[in-house]
Amino acid sequence: MKRASVLRLLSAYALFWIACCSAVTAQQTSVTMDWNAELAKAKAGIEKDPKSAFWHNQAGVAYNALGEFENAVKEIKLACTLDESNPNSYYTLYALYKRK
Repeated sequence: MKRASVLRLLSAYALFWIACCSAVTAQQTSVTMDWNAELAKAKAGIEKDPKSAFWHNQAGVAYNALGEFENAVKEIKLACTLDESNPNSYYTLYALYKRK
């Protein structure tokens, strides 16, 4: 269980970093994300587990990358409510407001 939590946290940080930078560069090459596909994946996860803070956070990151600030904030606030002990969602929310 603890390993899964760590993996989710690392995954969320990675997605957030990508959202902030819009693209990751590796040795002079850009990798772009299909944020609509990422949002669809997050929505599918939410449909399976509506109380998953992880999937709501992922949806928020995807909404942010798509330029939908209000939806991003809504999803990330919900993630904070669902798992108050997870600092990742709070940091994501902080970073969203800081960038705005």
